[in-house]
This record gives sequence, structure tokens and C-alpha cells, in this order.
Amino acid sequence: MNQKREFTTFKRNSFAGMENAPEDSEFVIFGVPYDLRSAGRRSILEAPQAIRRASMDLESISNRFLVDYDFLKISDIGDITGFNFDFVKKEIYNTVKGIEELHSIPVMLGGEHTVTWPAVKCLEPDLLIILDAHLDMRDEYMGEKECNATFVRRLVEEVENLNVMHIGSRAYSREEITYLEDKEYNIIPLKNSQLGKTKDEIRKIIQNFESIYVSIDLDVLDPAFMSEVGNPEPEGMTPTQLFELFHIFRDLTIKGLDIVELSPTLHSHPSHHVAAKTVYEFLSSITRDENVKVETKIDFLK
Repeated sequence: MNQKREFTTFKRNSFAGMENAPEDSEFVIFGVPYDLRSAGRRSILEAPQAIRRASMDLESISNRFLVDYDFLKISDIGDITGFNFDFVKKEIYNTVKGIEELHSIPVMLGGEHTVTWPAVKCLEPDLLIILDAHLDMRDEYMGEKECNATFVRRLVEEVENLNVMHIGSRAYSREEITYLEDKEYNIIPLKNSQLGKTKDEIRKIIQNFESIYVSIDLDVLDPAFMSEVGNPEPEGMTPTQLFELFHIFRDLTIKGLDIVELSPTLHSHPSHHVAAKTVYEFLSSITRDENVKVETKIDFLK
């Protein structure tokens, strides 16, 4: 058993009502309701709580991975709060480091996409996989060098030898296209990222990396399924396409995960449930705990 560790987070309602201690958990969830630099709707502050509320409403069986969500060893340590970005970055870094020292996987509920930056900087994975409608590789946006439209560029400037794979993009600026001309990032636009052969090709690439961090901006999904995001972009993935893509992460070393950019305008909305399902399905795809598996002879679940 790992040694008990205290975190400087503010306890909120727990994801799925889980009350496990962090040191006894495979996954440690924390929220970062930070939204001072996003460019779209300004309601991202409510995202972690909206995801937590929705997590209580979903049924517990993943018919894709044959996992019972209720048996996942999840701890929810609450939220990091703050208005100063340098302070928030430091708190994210320290929280992620503490979770890593427990040999658990940090799962961050954003918050604007900028919050990915300190988590990746802390964990230093070999590969960062971003699922996002936007590239977030501008040098500056609306006078900001550090915001959700620039954070990937800042991150690769700071983290030496960080490899980047970007899946699901469909919205670009001319500046980003110019920037990418001499870069070696794996950019897999949505028009090429449907399931099948492309999924197998992605798997072949990423299995060569020893450690991976995954960041999911919920606007990778089509607004028809995920309308409550900061910057909706048409022609996105369906939830089924996204969740099927999670098969590529089986048996790989995932160092961390974040789900960002939910922007709740209502107390309850189907988008919140899609966000919570995204958390459940991703954790179901990477769990190493055999006790969560569902054994069944029912044909439609095989």
C-alpha cells in the first residue's frame, strides 16, 4: 500500500460517488475549473461539477470493454482553484506529481485546454496525443502568448523531445499551417481519422513509445453530440467513433489523461453525460485491474 498523501485541493462532490483513498486507487481524478484565457463561451468554470453530476446518472457496464464502472478504483480529490495562471500551473504540477508518486494515473477534468500544459510538463511523456478540433499551435492569440489557442506551441518549446500526435483536427489558422511546414508532428485530420485502417496505423505508431499522455478536448466531437463546449466546430466525431478509438490504448503505458473544454450553460444537459461517459470509457480501456471485468455468456456483449 502506498503512503497516505495530502493534496491542496478543495473537496467537491466525487466522480461517480467514489470515496476511495488516493493511495488505494488506480485513477485519481481532480478538477481544474479554470477559465480566464479561453476564447469561446465563458462557462467552463462549471465543467468539473457538471461531469461529476452526470457521472451519477449513467449505467455501469461498458459494453465495449466489458468493464463494470462501479468496480474501477477511482479517487476524486476535488478541485484546484485560482485566478492567477502561474499559481494554477504550479498547483497542477504539484498535484500531478503527487499522484504519480502514488503510482496512480492522474485524470484531470478541465477547465480550458491550457491546463494540459503543466500536467504534461510534470509527467514528461514520450508522446502527447491530443484529440481536438483545433491545433492550438498559434504563437499568440488576442494578445496572449499563453492561452488555449497557443498552449501546444508553448509546451513543445519547454519540454525537450516531446513527440506530438494530433487526432481529429478540422479547424486551422494560416499561421498554424505555416508553423507546421517544418515540424514532424503526426497530424491526423478528422477526414482521415475514421475507424478501420487508420486506427490500426495509429496503433502501430504509438506502440513504439514508452509512455503516453492523452488530452481530450471535447470539441473533437460534433456539436450535434457535444454542443456545450467553448468553441464548437462542425463535422466532428460521433461519441461512438471516439470511444472505439480508445481501443488503441489497450496495454500501453498511459501516464495521464485530461478531458477539457466542457462549457456548461445548463445545470443538466446531454453533453455533460457524453463527457462523463468519455471518462468512464477511457478508464475502462486502460485499466489493468482484472476485478473490474464482466464475465458473461450473453451474445450481444461478446
